[in-house]
Amino acid sequence: MAITRRSAAAAQQQKHLEQKQYTQVDQQVLRDKPTSIIDQLQKNAQATEIDHTNTGPVTFMFLALIQIPAMLKISQYIEDGGFFATAGSLAIGAHIVGFVISVAINSCFMFDITGEITFTAIMMYSYTSISDTPTNRQQLCTGVAIVWCLRLGLFLFWRIITRGSDWRFDKLIQGYGYNLFAWICQGTWVWLQGFCIWTLNNSAAYAKDTPDRLDAFAFCGLSIWAIGFAIEVIADFQKTMWNASIPSDGQKTWICVGLWKYSRHPNFFGEIMMWFGLSIATMGALSTEGKLLAMVSGVWSGFFLIFTSLMLLEKRMDKKFKGSAPYISYKNRTSVLIPWPVQ
Repeated sequence: MAITRRSAAAAQQQKHLEQKQYTQVDQQVLRDKPTSIIDQLQKNAQATEIDHTNTGPVTFMFLALIQIPAMLKISQYIEDGGFFATAGSLAIGAHIVGFVISVAINSCFMFDITGEITFTAIMMYSYTSISDTPTNRQQLCTGVAIVWCLRLGLFLFWRIITRGSDWRFDKLIQGYGYNLFAWICQGTWVWLQGFCIWTLNNSAAYAKDTPDRLDAFAFCGLSIWAIGFAIEVIADFQKTMWNASIPSDGQKTWICVGLWKYSRHPNFFGEIMMWFGLSIATMGALSTEGKLLAMVSGVWSGFFLIFTSLMLLEKRMDKKFKGSAPYISYKNRTSVLIPWPVQ
C-alpha cells in the first residue's frame, strides 16, 4: 500500500512537472515576435489604421480630394503638359465614377476589377500614344504589364463572383467618406504604379539620346518580372485550392502549405518582385532622372502592399486567432513577406 501511495505521488509530481513545462513552452510560443523589420513596421501600422469607426467623413473627404491637386502638381513638375497628368486624371476620374456606382447599388464588389480595367485601359492608351514606332523594350514592358493586369483582374473578379462577398468591400460601403477615400486612393495607386510605363512610353524628356536596344537592364528586369509573376500565380492558385471548401468569412484555420509555408504573403512578394523587375527593365532607355521616376513603380508597389493589403490581413488574422498558440507559433516561424526557410 505504501509503495502504491508513493507511486501515485510520483506520478502526480511528474504530471505537475510536465504541466509546468508545457505552460512555460506555451507562454514562450504565445509571444508574438516580429520576424523582420518589415513585420515590425506593418505591426506598428496596425495601430494607426484609419477607417469609418475612428475617422469622420469630412476628414476622409479632405484626404480623398486633396489627392487630385497633388497629382496634377506633381505631374506638372515632372513634365508640364505630359502624359502623367493625363494618366492621373483618367485613373482618378474612373474611380470617382466607380464610387458613384457603388453608392447607387450599395456595394463595392466591383472595386478590384475597376482598378485593373482602368490600369489596363490607360496602359493601352499609353502604348498607342507613343510618338514613334514602338521599340522592342516598349512592346515587351507594356505587354507584360498588361498581361499582369488582365490575369489579376480576371482572378479577382472570378473570386468575388464565386465567393459572393469580401470583408474589405463590406467595410468600405459603411461610410460615404471612407468609401470615397478608398476609391480615389485606388485611382492614385494606378497612377503611381504605372510610372515606369508612363516614363518609358510617353516622356521624351527622360529618354536617352542614343537608340534604344534591349540590354542587361531589359533581360535582368524581365527575368525578375517572370519569377515574380510565377510566384504570384502559384501562390494565388494554392490559396484558391485551399479555400475551395471554405465559405467566405468562414475561415477556421490558416494556410501553411506550398509557398505559404515559407511566407505568410507570398502573392504580395511576387507582385512586388514583378514591379521592381519591370522598373529595372525600363531603365536602359532612360536618363538618370528617368530611372528615378521608373523606380517609383517598384517602391510604391512595396509600400502600398505592405502598409495596406498585408497590414490589413495581418490585423484581421491576429484578431481572428488571438491567443491561439499554434497560430502565433506559425507566425514566429514564418517570414511575413520574403519566402524563407521555416525557423
